[in-house]
Amino acid sequence: PTIFEELASRRNAIWGALFAQLAEVADSLGKIKPPPLSFRMADFAAFGWSLFAPTGEGGDWIELLGRLERTQAAFAAQNDGLIEVLRIILQKDGGGIGPIATGELFKRCLGIAQNPNVWPFSKPRKGSGAG
Repeated sequence: PTIFEELASRRNAIWGALFAQLAEVADSLGKIKPPPLSFRMADFAAFGWSLFAPTGEGGDWIELLGRLERTQAAFAAQNDGLIEVLRIILQKDGGGIGPIATGELFKRCLGIAQNPNVWPFSKPRKGSGAG
């Protein structure tokens, strides 16, 4: 109850500040052109930047989107055997792979994937004939 009483006593000030910031954003929409953004959802990124730019926080928005994309990419690649095999090839080749024919790349990937000492292929699969 103490927290809600304090919140209730500041309710008008909170709404006033929120509407003032919203008015500032509304006034700036269409006047401030967002920078070129290379995010997957570029329209969303540009809109968000337009909301944060009037308060000088456009850079914070871009940084937040960058962190979000890195986290999503890491999550999507987690425990992905193909990503791990390609990472091993890149490490062996000093950061580059090609140019290389598709068939040759497939053979290199298959050779690494069949190596029993490489994660996540270190345990023989049932019916694989390994082990």
